[in-house]
Amino acid sequence: MSFLLKQAEGFLDAVDKRAKDVSTKQHRRFSDVGSGTHKPNGSSNPQTGAHGEFERIFRTAQQHSERSEGGATSAEPSGERRLTRLVAVVEQLKRRLETMRGENEQLEGMLHAADLKAADAATRAQRLEGLLAEAQLAASASAAEHAALMAGTQAEVEQLRQAAGHAQELQQELQESYASLQNQHRLLVNTREESEGQLVEGLRRRLDAAEAQLEGERAGQATTQRTFAAREAQLEANLTESSQALASMQRELDGRVQQLDTLSDHVRAQDAELAALRLQLSHTPRGQQSAGINQQQQVDSLRAQVHHERDRPDLQRQFKEVTDLLYQKQAQLEEMAASKAVQQMTFERELSAARHEAERSLRGSRKQSAMHAALLSEGDLIVPMEAMGDAYYRLSHHKRFGHAFKAAAKALDSTSAASVTFLKSHANSLVDD
Repeated sequence: MSFLLKQAEGFLDAVDKRAKDVSTKQHRRFSDVGSGTHKPNGSSNPQTGAHGEFERIFRTAQQHSERSEGGATSAEPSGERRLTRLVAVVEQLKRRLETMRGENEQLEGMLHAADLKAADAATRAQRLEGLLAEAQLAASASAAEHAALMAGTQAEVEQLRQAAGHAQELQQELQESYASLQNQHRLLVNTREESEGQLVEGLRRRLDAAEAQLEGERAGQATTQRTFAAREAQLEANLTESSQALASMQRELDGRVQQLDTLSDHVRAQDAELAALRLQLSHTPRGQQSAGINQQQQVDSLRAQVHHERDRPDLQRQFKEVTDLLYQKQAQLEEMAASKAVQQMTFERELSAARHEAERSLRGSRKQSAMHAALLSEGDLIVPMEAMGDAYYRLSHHKRFGHAFKAAAKALDSTSAASVTFLKSHANSLVDD
């Protein structure tokens, strides 16, 4: 029994020492897992081995206690105390065993979590190693690319140096061409001013000629109007006289018609009387012959009067024709006066348009001269000749010099536009110089 107590006490000390070692190793393992240096493997848990040994010793102690209980009748009182101590030790070992089992389960859970973390850390380490390898490859590729880029940059720098040399040579050539273009531009401006002056002078001469022609037309129109007025007054007087004569002739014709009707009735009566006299004359031949002669003379005179009265409608028809002719002449005079007034208004409108055109061309020439003077300083574009408006189109459609004017205007516009474009495109290089 004493041997068992000593063995149990020794075992308790060994268990305490082994538990301390296991706890220390477990803490080290957790610290390794936290730092990422632990690698999980399939080795067995030392705490599990310690618990197995403890359980084996515990079962041996229980067997000895059962044996001691079987021989309790012959044991001594000291043996009972030792048995009591052994039972207490066993109980203490049971409690410690339960405690260590709980701690073992907790440590096993923590160990499993640590293994999972270690596996995750290993996976991340492998992924990081792959990323590191890729980064190293990318760094080597970027270094090679950088070297190639530096070589290309040096080649481009050399090309740029050569281009700068060519640009300097080209700049000198452009300066020379710029000076020549300035001279040409001055010559073109002078030529254009001279041509515009000649054009304005020609327009003025045309305006003066048009004004003189208008004055002549006005004088002729005034004379024609006076002649027309006198002729109209004369025609009105003739028309009045003709109307009065027509009225008197109409009255006379009405009287003659009435007289003709009366004479016709009288002739019919005389014919009846002549027939009666002839009948009587057949009975009295001598007296009737002289009466028949007188009667025949009266009939002839009546027939002559009737024939004279028949000529009156012809006179009336002729008078009507004369009246229609007078009305027609009056209508023609009115149409001539209206057309003359229309021609005068048209001519005045054309004269006003010519004056406005001349004024517009003068203003346009002044504006264009000012624009040409400020062209190099302000950098404005050339205003084409078509901007003159109606003056340009009127001159370009002229029968005599229209084509020549168009050709000169196009040449002047194209030359000026080319000069301004060249000057604007090379203005920066000139300013830098």
